Amino acid sequence: MNKSKRIQCLDIARTFAIMSVVLCHAVELIYPMNVKGWTSLGMASRLFRTCFFTIGRLGVPIFLFISGYLLLNKKIENDEGCIKFYKHNLIPLLVITYIWIVIYNIFISLFYSKRFDLSILVKEILFLEKVPVANMWYMPMIVGIYVAIPFVNKIIKNFSIKSLRIPMLIVFGIYFIIPNINAFMSTFKLKQYTTILDTSFLGGIYGLYIITGYLISKDYLKRIKYRWLVLISMFGFILACLMQIFIYTKSFQYNVWYNSALIFICTACLFEIFTRVDAKKINIKLMNICTDISKISLAIFFVHIIIEQILKKYIIAINISNPIKVLVLFAVSFCISILIIQILSKIKLIKRYVFFIKE
Repeated sequence: MNKSKRIQCLDIARTFAIMSVVLCHAVELIYPMNVKGWTSLGMASRLFRTCFFTIGRLGVPIFLFISGYLLLNKKIENDEGCIKFYKHNLIPLLVITYIWIVIYNIFISLFYSKRFDLSILVKEILFLEKVPVANMWYMPMIVGIYVAIPFVNKIIKNFSIKSLRIPMLIVFGIYFIIPNINAFMSTFKLKQYTTILDTSFLGGIYGLYIITGYLISKDYLKRIKYRWLVLISMFGFILACLMQIFIYTKSFQYNVWYNSALIFICTACLFEIFTRVDAKKINIKLMNICTDISKISLAIFFVHIIIEQILKKYIIAINISNPIKVLVLFAVSFCISILIIQILSKIKLIKRYVFFIKE
């Protein structure tokens, strides 16, 4: 889409999301994310690590909300619509995933002086083995969601929020509340519980994010006043940070994940805030920057992890504090990624099949 046809508030949300993802990986590369690493840090560094890591965790939910906002509003009425969606959305996503699996294997082989193993590559392409790169857990997950989108799209349009509320509450309780309770119980060495209820058809953690994104597109949160959205989002974020700090002080490792009820609530409110942004009131140059970054956000997602891995050893060697190292690694890798994408995307084949940049 050209800039005039784009949903500009989503460009702003997508820009925030990709910056969060890059920041998250920068924190993970500079700080050891375990109990031993935690005890070696001072109070200020612990607070920085926790807060900026948690900010980094806000990116993926925003991406998922955007996917639900857009994909579940597509017109998919019949078999023809399903096949069309697979042809224009699922297959290109699979192609770019396979290409980057190969690229990452070549990078790992060269950068870490490891033998290139074809059998491992085949297993990774068949999704039988994880790619040993921090960001690639996301691709098998989103591919699976894309397989289900045509059917969820059809179903969700035939039911109101009254009907959807029941399965959504069940999923929220099982996949968000119970894990959070268990995290606390583990610190007191109490018995943890898991449900034996089979809810595999309900979409799990990421399915709830997708459906919530769709509901936000239908103005289900519009009744909540702006100031309450801000307060709830901030409250969820602060509690998520405090929860991690508390559990670490009990000598247990807990790095918040996307099954956190607090992260879900925080990001749902944050995404609703993004959808209310009036792009016309934003400086044109700034809005154009957000639009340009939004267009290449998937490319940044793939490229930045390589740049961060390369820069890590040089930045760690610099005699500056860890918080500054994180910010430098984040800023430099983000800018270099954009520069590389801009240069290589001049080649149409790379632009289309490696970076998946649409006109």
